[in-house]
Amino acid sequence: MGTFWLKVKAWTKVTLLVLVLVLVVIFVILNLSAVVEPKLSLIFASYDRPNLLVVLTLTSLISIVGWTLIGTVVKTLRQLREARRRSMETRLTKDVADMKAKAAMLQTRGEKPNTGQEQTPEA
Repeated sequence: MGTFWLKVKAWTKVTLLVLVLVLVVIFVILNLSAVVEPKLSLIFASYDRPNLLVVLTLTSLISIVGWTLIGTVVKTLRQLREARRRSMETRLTKDVADMKAKAAMLQTRGEKPNTGQEQTPEA
């Protein structure tokens, strides 16, 4: 009975994939001759009546590349900030360790502090 449900699941996926593929093909065929009516002006060029599918495809690709680029920049800035923070933590930890080592050296070199009260040995 377990293989039956696996087959149903697989055939359902195949059927949905074929249905989506057929819809995409129908959309492309119906819009092959569609054009964008207003004049399309870009930075370096302008087009009088560009093909709608070309405009949609290029817009999609540019959007995907743009979002990927923005995501990469944000991650890089976050990594740089984290590296700077870790470097500062390491430097501060090293500075504290150096100060403790110097303080320990000063305590062992110096004599015991004199409080002004001399202790005399009792006879």
